[in-house]
Amino acid sequence: MYHLYILVAAVLWGFDGLLRSKLYTVQPFVIVFGEHILGLILLSLIILIKRRPIDLKGFTKKMMFSALFISLFSGLVGTLAFTSALARVNYIPFSIVFLIQKIQPLFTISAAYIFLKEKPSKGFLIWALLAICAGVFMTFPGGQVKIDTQSPYTIAAGLALIAAASWGVSTIFSRYLLQRKSMFTVTFIRFVLTSIIAGIVVLATGTQNTLLTLSSDQYISLGLIASSTGMVALLIYYKGLQHVPAHVSCIIELAFPITGLVIDAVHGAYLMPSQYLAALIMVMAMYRIVKNQRPRTNEHTVVTKTHTTHS
Repeated sequence: MYHLYILVAAVLWGFDGLLRSKLYTVQPFVIVFGEHILGLILLSLIILIKRRPIDLKGFTKKMMFSALFISLFSGLVGTLAFTSALARVNYIPFSIVFLIQKIQPLFTISAAYIFLKEKPSKGFLIWALLAICAGVFMTFPGGQVKIDTQSPYTIAAGLALIAAASWGVSTIFSRYLLQRKSMFTVTFIRFVLTSIIAGIVVLATGTQNTLLTLSSDQYISLGLIASSTGMVALLIYYKGLQHVPAHVSCIIELAFPITGLVIDAVHGAYLMPSQYLAALIMVMAMYRIVKNQRPRTNEHTVVTKTHTTHS
């Protein structure tokens, strides 16, 4: 059941590039700031309507560090790198930039082992490796990685890797917080802190006047991002991440690049047969990992021996 939440969020993220394509003339810093401000407003309305209390009591230094980490790296750095990467390839094809979700498991699995003591089984490692290898073949036909330092695709791939590292490690710290606070509290804190950090960056770069020159269509695009692939998708994702181990969730999130492949095909950017075969293998690996998951009594170790999970 909870795996489905992560799957839905990943599919929504797959459409993010389409919405951001309308903002190709806007500086990435401004986009990140705008989507987080609008997301924060929408989230605040949801919290008021549903009467969900924001629990800010009992925050330890580790919890504050985790909140700052995910706000800075997942909220700002990851989103900024992702948006900049899409801009480098003119928002088509998406599958090039969506390399981030194919490499991200490497960062998440490593961080989960280091910080959460999540020790995946040998079977998991085999299927995870297969999924990641399939991701490489999806991005580079025949598995031949050709890097051209003058190509915008190379720069986009580099930015995508930065986003992968930022989002991958942030998954661990998000799960850490979700084991102690409700998903509404964690999402609210992240959007508040990211809005503040992004706002400072916008002021420091002198791009704040751009917000006054956006067209109505661009404001609509920012609103759609906040209400679908942004804040709403993150809230759905956190709902699942509360109950799904980080090393499993990162594989389910591979639905993100698969969605990108479908979008590319709709726009006429067809891939080679080997790339579609790799996509099928990735789906199979995701299925096997979820099916073979076994409940573990020490699943929440690292964090503390006793805690309350809010839903």
